[in-house]
Order: sequence, then structure tokens, then C-alpha cells
Amino acid sequence: MLRFSPRLVTVAVVTLAAFCSVVIWAVLGNADKTITPATRFSLTEAQLTENIANAEKGDLTSIWRISDYYGFYKNDMEKKFFWVRRAADLGDDKARYLLASKLYFDADYSSDKKMDE
Repeated sequence: MLRFSPRLVTVAVVTLAAFCSVVIWAVLGNADKTITPATRFSLTEAQLTENIANAEKGDLTSIWRISDYYGFYKNDMEKKFFWVRRAADLGDDKARYLLASKLYFDADYSSDKKMDE
């Protein structure tokens, strides 16, 4: 017959109870709070104005908020990458990577000569 120490049983019961409470909270407590691009990336006019003012002063957090707003909420890639370029100009590595990826994947290689020619 298996025997478990009382301490091990206590730890297992507490862990299981904590897990169950998190699951119940997630299912019942947030059922009406679905996260969508509208709830995650939307900005009010005042928030957008404030973020633009801060971004023009070089605040990277504001720049990324604006970039996400235009990219995910408004689906305006031209404006999104305007702000990504601003972040890259300030030395942000993530922005530099995104711009390099965009240049690579948007490039037209159809007119390039083949290597064997």
C-alpha cells in the first residue's frame, strides 16, 4: 500500500485548490471580457492625442501604442510603419527587425537575374 506524508498531501491539496480557483475565475469571472483587437488596441481620441504628443518627444511606449493602434485596430499599415520607423530611428531593436523583415518580404525579386546566367 502506498503511503504519502501528511505534508505532501497538504501541498497537493493546496495546489489543486489554487489551480481550480484560477480555472473557475477564468471561466466565470471573465466570461464577458473577451479580448479582441478592439478592446486591446483601441485608443480614444484623447489617448491618441496624448500618445502622439509623447511619441514626438521620443517615448517608445507611446510609439508602440500608436503603431499597434494603427496596425491592429485601424488596419492602416502605412501609418503603423510610419511609427515603427520612428521607433527604429530612436534605436529600438524590435522596430529595426520589423522594418528589415518588411523590406525583405515586400521586395520584388522577380526581375533579378538567375544565378546561373
